[in-house]
Amino acid sequence: MATARASVHAPTASGESFHHMRHTTPNGATTRDTHLFQTSTTSSEDDEQRRGDSLYSATTAGGNGHAASSDDGSSSIRSRYQSARDRVSFLSKTPIEEFVAKYQVVKSSWRGKYERILALAPTRFCTIDPKDFEVTNTWSLNALLSISLEPSDPEGFTLLLRGQKKEEQLKLRCRFRSRLLSDLYRLQDQALQRRSALENQFSCSKWSRKDVMLSCTLEIGMDGVTCTLPDGSMRSKYLYVDMEHLTMLSDTRDGFAFGYTGRSRLFFSDQRSRIMQRIQAAAEAIGCMIYAKNNASALTTMAIIKQERVDFGKSVGAPFVQFNVQKVTVKYEDPVDRVLSLHEKHLVELDVAGDVVSCVEYQQIGVLVRHQKSVEDFEIQYQSGETRRYVSRDRDGVLAAIYDLCVTCNENPELFISCAVNERGLRLLPFFAVEDAVETTSFFGDSSIGNCFLQRMSSVAKMGSSQKLGDKGFLEIVAEFNANVPASGLIYNTKQLVITDALRPLGAQLYYLSKAKPLPSRSAVTLLQALCRIASSYYGFREVAQVGQMADSITNLLRNGDEFAVFWTTLLLRKLTAHVIPTMINLDESSIKFCEEVEAYNKTLLFGNSYLVQSLIVHLEGIDVDQKTSKRSRESRSSRPRRVGPLVVMGLLQTFEGCLCSRKFTTGANEFQVLVGEIAKHYSTLLKVLFQSRCATTVEACTLLLKATLEECDPAVAMQIRDAALVEGIVLRHVYQAIFDDSFDQRCVSRYLISLWMSHHTPSMQLLARIIPPGFFPFLDEPPVSAAELEEFDQIELEGIGMEREDTFEFDDEDRMSFLSEMSSAHDETAEPMDESKFFGPPQEIRLNWRDQRESIGQSHDNSSAFSVYVSFDGLGSSLFCVLDQCHRS
Repeated sequence: MATARASVHAPTASGESFHHMRHTTPNGATTRDTHLFQTSTTSSEDDEQRRGDSLYSATTAGGNGHAASSDDGSSSIRSRYQSARDRVSFLSKTPIEEFVAKYQVVKSSWRGKYERILALAPTRFCTIDPKDFEVTNTWSLNALLSISLEPSDPEGFTLLLRGQKKEEQLKLRCRFRSRLLSDLYRLQDQALQRRSALENQFSCSKWSRKDVMLSCTLEIGMDGVTCTLPDGSMRSKYLYVDMEHLTMLSDTRDGFAFGYTGRSRLFFSDQRSRIMQRIQAAAEAIGCMIYAKNNASALTTMAIIKQERVDFGKSVGAPFVQFNVQKVTVKYEDPVDRVLSLHEKHLVELDVAGDVVSCVEYQQIGVLVRHQKSVEDFEIQYQSGETRRYVSRDRDGVLAAIYDLCVTCNENPELFISCAVNERGLRLLPFFAVEDAVETTSFFGDSSIGNCFLQRMSSVAKMGSSQKLGDKGFLEIVAEFNANVPASGLIYNTKQLVITDALRPLGAQLYYLSKAKPLPSRSAVTLLQALCRIASSYYGFREVAQVGQMADSITNLLRNGDEFAVFWTTLLLRKLTAHVIPTMINLDESSIKFCEEVEAYNKTLLFGNSYLVQSLIVHLEGIDVDQKTSKRSRESRSSRPRRVGPLVVMGLLQTFEGCLCSRKFTTGANEFQVLVGEIAKHYSTLLKVLFQSRCATTVEACTLLLKATLEECDPAVAMQIRDAALVEGIVLRHVYQAIFDDSFDQRCVSRYLISLWMSHHTPSMQLLARIIPPGFFPFLDEPPVSAAELEEFDQIELEGIGMEREDTFEFDDEDRMSFLSEMSSAHDETAEPMDESKFFGPPQEIRLNWRDQRESIGQSHDNSSAFSVYVSFDGLGSSLFCVLDQCHRS
């Protein structure tokens, strides 16, 4: 049987729709007929034909045409042209986004066994050759008659298909067989608009999370169980592949439960046995085994299930930060109020009563979706493919906080923020799946799927199509690359040649898009995401910054891009100026030295560009630091997007922090001084960001930048900064927070900052002398403490925090202000001024003993910024603020 092959971007309707272009083979497959090739008569398709003809002429003349051999071995000019035309998707009629899912399968036929990609679409499914991404066969979902599993092979199954003359079999193997068949059944049901048979519909009562009985109907389908309300609306759907258990309750005659997303769903029906049998049978039909709940006790009762539901999400520790949001769901006509609570390892959704609605680990989050058409809408997409939609006035603040906990704290380094959900139809594996090098080599001839897409980018570039502004076909390949390569980046040792060939068209496209007005944000972000993934590799880090006009592209994006494009541009800058070597990679000293030299070169290339630096600094001027609190002011600010929000602030400060703090040893002297001088002009803005931000990474970066700027700027400017901090009451506020704030991290940050502002500053010493009660002056004579004593002070303070949390006494703001007032009035107005030199001598430096305690601080609100700073004066050994804190508690 000879079958000609079409491109993956070929027409995607069923075979009947393009009967004049296709013929049906005896096995029911719809294939491209090279002898009956015709062009459409519509004007748009005529234009594409002419563009394809010119492309064919150019490629054949230049010797760069990519001919595809047919299965029957025929090779003609027309087939060469068609292959070249189909490889460039802007010449095709159907975008790749139509595919709902793709799976890597092994096909068995009379020709033997060979690898294929099985692509599922709403009305059809097809096989694709992974070597050249050309469609080999296409079937309508109407042609699928039945599916059977191979009893001796846990990955094998057979599709029975309706052919032109007789029924044919398609034998396949897939390591994700259950999910593939689940998707295939669901798409067929949707295409045929069929529902479960009446014998598979059962009346039930559902015990809701709010302890209310709901009348519903359970429909047992081939892919999952659908719960519908009496009015016919769907309340929930539970897929078999995600069910955790199916358990019969021992203390009732009609109760049963199944686990889903970590929580048991409780139902009651007098047909319990039939329902459970149908669920088990349907799950087994797709190769999915669902077992009963494994309890320590022999039996599972309704009381146990209810208690588990009550305890669900209650053992995840104290929250770091919480956000008020509204959830948009089909269960309610209007958005409902919710609270997103961020914990150390879990994201918890609470209702207004404080009850847990959902509790998921950060590792289960795949993508944070920031919608461009609304300034308040966002979605959280999980690894299972499920999405949940929310609305918040502080949307970017929520996204920044989740991103920080997942990526910066390494809870989920694969998380990324996008402007659209991650399309399953672009991926070759399920969202949760990890690439298998052996399987990838067998399919693509390479150990990395990412390399395969890089080679496709370079192939399109050689045909010249990527020089077209906003080329849709090239951007689709880049989108596929992003969907299949983890956010943490390419395989670290990816070959240099593969990277450089792909970077040329990527850089060209980015430059063209960056000059466009208005700038197409989504396309630009797609390219930036790809560059960030490439820059994480050894050679990618070296080559990305050297792409032609890269500095100009970044400058244009910073100046002309919207907030989301600017955010991703700052992430790319961070990748290029602060290289992170994966922990599992062992480089020799020469390679590490080489990376540092490249990093220094990149900083000189990028931050030596005055236009680029000014484009970065201008965003500091646009940070929203308006502290108005009137209702009208809040409403006016919420009705318009912020000029520079939390996401850009986070990316911006992380970039500066790498240049001036953690990686300053690779920053040139000229670039260092220029950045310090520019940031010093916006010192007051950073101070306000420090108070406003709810993102620990931003707070930490801001703190370190304040330190670096104060220490490295001109002494006259440093004195002005210290005076301003004192006059504006910022020092006093941090003194208060250093002693009494509920957050241990905030106490550490505040101690750190006041040590910067008070060092070598006479007015600050005078303030400190008036604040400290005279009874504590004897402590000034104690010698400096040892490292063991510092460790003991750590433990004392942490234990004190725990006691505070358990104490029922609430020390409110009025009590605190009264306490401070009593302290400040210790000396009345008639008393002589206190001579601070009596205790402190001349102004001197406040020495710091600070170290990272990410592992040792268990109660820290965020491990990424959990550093403890002890302020000690000459002659003051123990931590004065810890002593004051302990005294205040007692």
